[in-house]
Amino acid sequence: MMAVCVLFVCFQGHPVLQQVDKCVIHVSWGTSAACPEEQTAELDKCRVFDKSTREYYSLKPLANATKDAKYYQVV
Repeated sequence: MMAVCVLFVCFQGHPVLQQVDKCVIHVSWGTSAACPEEQTAELDKCRVFDKSTREYYSLKPLANATKDAKYYQVV
């Protein structure tokens, strides 16, 4: 079984494949939602707003399937 680790980074961009290990695919994703100056994430709805495209993006497909391990890390 493969896992995907998505690192959200504060800049405008798109998902970029960084590395593939035996069991983990590492992706970095540049988005203004990772920037601390503005609140563009709606955590209760599990989505982010991209000001450049003026669209909302759902993060639900990225959530872990287990109840006790649903989290997102913003760096």
